[in-house]
Amino acid sequence: MLRECLDMICVPKERRHQMKDETNQKNKAKFFVLYWGQEVLSAPLNTGHLRETYAVQATEMYDIQSCYLELKPLSQISDEDAIALGYPDAGDIIASYDIEDDLPHSLADGLRGLGYAVPYMGLSVDEMVQAGWIKLVGKEAENG
Repeated sequence: MLRECLDMICVPKERRHQMKDETNQKNKAKFFVLYWGQEVLSAPLNTGHLRETYAVQATEMYDIQSCYLELKPLSQISDEDAIALGYPDAGDIIASYDIEDDLPHSLADGLRGLGYAVPYMGLSVDEMVQAGWIKLVGKEAENG
């Protein structure tokens, strides 16, 4: 499964539209792998009512249907994170790119590495929220 997931990361842009409407469990797992090792996976405890946050790894994704990732909205990127990615400040990233369109791979990977939600294979962040793949955390998410 890991090899399949890694192959999906490098799908040519012209083939990405084929995935757009496929918000199924297999594609959800492939998306989750992009956040491997980060403590952003929300899974239910045995009771089903309480949730716990885990690192994204195979042993915690056994019931992927009931899991989602808790990610930061890109609109809340901090200057500190922008500098870590090689940009002068957060405003430079927001002003330079349509954050719901294709980001350069290196930037998208860097943002994922910092726990930010970015579009995936033609799916917008909003579509992934609606599909139950992710839940946005932070000030904007609390107010929205």
